[in-house]
Amino acid sequence: MSDNDDFRTARPASSQLTAGTLLQQRYRLQRLLGKGGMGQAWLAEDAGRTVNGRPAEVVIKLLPELLRANADAHEDFRREYGKVWLLSHPHICKLFDMGEDRRVGCFQVMQYLPGSTLRQLLRERVDGSGLPRDQVLSILSACAQALDYAHGRRVLHRDVKPENVMYDPASGDVMLIDFGLAAEIRSSQSRYSRGQVDVSGTEAYMSPEQWQGHLQTAPCDQWALGIVAWELLTGRAPYQGSGMTLGFAVCQAPVPSLAAPWTALQPVFERVLRKAPDQRFGSCQEFVAELQSAFAAGTQGGARAGGTSAVPRPQPLQAPFSAVQAAAGQSAWARFCNCDVELQDRFGHQLRLIPPGEFTMGHNESLAALQNAGFVMPPTGDWEAQMKHEGPAHRVRITRPFLLGTGPVTRGQFAAFVRATGYRTEAESDGKGGWGYNPATQWGEQKPEFTWRQTGFDQTDAHPVVNVSWNDATAYIVWLNEQRQAGFVGRRFRLPTEAEWEYACRAGTTTRFFTGDTMASLQGFANVPDASFAKAFPHVDFQQWQKFEFDDGNAFTSVAGRYSSNPFGLYDMHGNVWDWCQDWSDDNYYGKSPAADPAGPASGSSRVLRGGSWYVGSADLRSADRDDFAPDGRLSLIGFRVVCELE
Repeated sequence: MSDNDDFRTARPASSQLTAGTLLQQRYRLQRLLGKGGMGQAWLAEDAGRTVNGRPAEVVIKLLPELLRANADAHEDFRREYGKVWLLSHPHICKLFDMGEDRRVGCFQVMQYLPGSTLRQLLRERVDGSGLPRDQVLSILSACAQALDYAHGRRVLHRDVKPENVMYDPASGDVMLIDFGLAAEIRSSQSRYSRGQVDVSGTEAYMSPEQWQGHLQTAPCDQWALGIVAWELLTGRAPYQGSGMTLGFAVCQAPVPSLAAPWTALQPVFERVLRKAPDQRFGSCQEFVAELQSAFAAGTQGGARAGGTSAVPRPQPLQAPFSAVQAAAGQSAWARFCNCDVELQDRFGHQLRLIPPGEFTMGHNESLAALQNAGFVMPPTGDWEAQMKHEGPAHRVRITRPFLLGTGPVTRGQFAAFVRATGYRTEAESDGKGGWGYNPATQWGEQKPEFTWRQTGFDQTDAHPVVNVSWNDATAYIVWLNEQRQAGFVGRRFRLPTEAEWEYACRAGTTTRFFTGDTMASLQGFANVPDASFAKAFPHVDFQQWQKFEFDDGNAFTSVAGRYSSNPFGLYDMHGNVWDWCQDWSDDNYYGKSPAADPAGPASGSSRVLRGGSWYVGSADLRSADRDDFAPDGRLSLIGFRVVCELE
């Protein structure tokens, strides 16, 4: 009988595990990393994965012995695993697999992370003090990005605490671990032992609604992050005690007063620890940005936009700047503009406030340097001319804040415009059609039946609209500006200039991509030509048309906002679909463009495209890459996102 036979009905034979034990004929245990009420964690070798020719190191998480023979509990864990394993973010520990073994029951296989937990880091402070301010902000920023990413996919952590944050001092890497796992174990122990009410958090970090047994939502994780922030700064949690004493304090007592030197942060913590979840910040990143602003100002710093007092005009950002500075700049300018960092209009456009700033646009990199870095240039096109077209590097100032769509306009949003106006796109009206995928030939082609409605591959209303020309995008925006949106702070919609686009894409970075200089850095951030793409297009010569050595799970377009955002909170800035820009294209424009708010040449024959797509090579995905197309051109890899000017 194999290790897995009769797993669902047989009680595990033994829970005594030792180094060398083989689970599922694949995972060989090396050493026990820790054990407790949440089960055991073992370092193991995975014979199914290799790194530098050796079995990869992974972490095996085993359930507590109480639950190992409980079939209902195992179903709970499979369901939780199914929600979490698709999360792909640079600050979330990756789940690789869910295993089953007769001796130990269900177990999870996850990424092995070097470093220590924040709890261990705090214990090393022999005087009981907190961590340095800049280190705290860096850690909180990473956690906030990971939590907001998960919340956008309707996944809660439910147990944010120092024990569940890994920190590597050597690299500065921060990773959230045990998404939903510890909470589900705790909840299952309660349900399947003494029939108690579900408890799905650690007491010291549970929000009032968790203590009261109410519905758990994203603000629960934000509350816990606020408690972690307080503890990292001061060395102790704000609410003390245990059991019902602690629960009463969390639900009823005011937020304790911070002592010097943290008194300027009091208004920020007053808000993140509000008893009502809908009165906390709009996102975890907004909370961290407010902390950064309060540190910088040394005054109240946490007042919400919309107050009656005058707000001084913030300083524009100066690239390069960090993700924390990007978020702080957004928060400061949101207060000045009397609006939130992220807004949604009545047509469903999610918009992020982009603060004014200065950055280096374009680049001076040579073609040889790019090729030496491992980039393969497709055989078509004059790449020497293309690289010159992207330079020279020059400083540009964006002098006014603006709102930019967090992702491309979707099919559902474009469909609403068509229903309201009866508009026919150029692909529909000229009889030529657009471009799509022919599964018979496994290739793309232009056909009259290919339009924004039909592309030959699956799309939903949540996918970016494609096969729309620059003229179609402009018609959509004209209609949008004709609609009255009472109470909305936006003044006028339009396409972004390419200077606004590149500034927003870079978000303070100076590397080839906002993720770094390598193709591999885009994993988890972009929909690109990868392993899934290669299966759909088997006739492509991938020696000449370089593909990415990872699988993002999409052969064609992905749902808008599927992957992680850049520091400004924008999605799909690299890959998925090209974005139409407002500008006419001119190869020589950079040499004579104005330093402030360049709007492109006065005329031309083609319009600028930015960002690359699911179909194009790595060189076309760089932040500085410029492409262009005729205003009536349409492809199944071109869409658009909107800018909204502020009053």
